[in-house]
Amino acid sequence: MQKMRRRPSRRKGSKGKKNSDIGKRDFLKWYKENCKNPLPESKVKHVYEDLMKGLGELISIHGEKVHIPNLGHFYVQLYRPKKLRPDGSLNLGVLPKDLKATEDLWLEKWPDKSWDEILEIPDKPIVYHRNDHSKGYMPRTMWDHKNYPIRNKRIYRFIPVTKVREQISQTMRDGDSEVLFTVKTK
Repeated sequence: MQKMRRRPSRRKGSKGKKNSDIGKRDFLKWYKENCKNPLPESKVKHVYEDLMKGLGELISIHGEKVHIPNLGHFYVQLYRPKKLRPDGSLNLGVLPKDLKATEDLWLEKWPDKSWDEILEIPDKPIVYHRNDHSKGYMPRTMWDHKNYPIRNKRIYRFIPVTKVREQISQTMRDGDSEVLFTVKTK
């Protein structure tokens, strides 16, 4: 009878954070078990960090479609969220809320009320981001692994670390993101 593999638990000291199922520690453990003459862990750790940093920069800053053998392609795809529902009304669920502008609006509209009183008011107006800086596009990181023999590949997904997401956002603010990233068409 095969032993069932237990899903890794949260790392110590990471309460409330999103944790990767497979991370640096798992890579280092695999490296030690499968290498005949392993390098010291400190050197391997630096190589791994530099590799991940380089791949993240290729995807987020340079807009490259990165190919990793036996895993697939990683890239950023831009899409325009569907802002209108079939009945013609505005779908506000896809637009991100501008919390700072909303708070300023509420304080301007009700200057004589305390914050607790403002929060109790029903149906307050909310300000949404319009994504003018990105021409209405929103980024999505993609992992194309259709043609690769990965076991149970439907249950895996690629979520970039915060640094890469911030770099994608900065690239969209700085330059012409339509030239760098893949644009999804219908």
